[in-house]
Amino acid sequence: MQTVMTHFDEAYNLARWLTGSAADAEDVVQESLMKAFRLFTGFRGPQAKPWLLTIVRRTSFTWLAVNRPSEGRVGHCPRIAHHGNRHASTTL
Repeated sequence: MQTVMTHFDEAYNLARWLTGSAADAEDVVQESLMKAFRLFTGFRGPQAKPWLLTIVRRTSFTWLAVNRPSEGRVGHCPRIAHHGNRHASTTL
């Protein structure tokens, strides 16, 4: 699990960027790390960072859909839509 924890700062930065809020990012990272701890026995591979950041990204999208329903779709997240995500109109 130490392998995953070395990427805590990147996880927080991603959650902060996606949610736009430090407090919300803390909630998302806490939930993401709990998921990572539960799923760690099933983790296979040398790259913990992309695995953890995928959990953070998916948790962020779920968190936004629940806590900010008007922003629950990727197309409504200005940080993502601004960067030309080709799936910006996809509903989560």
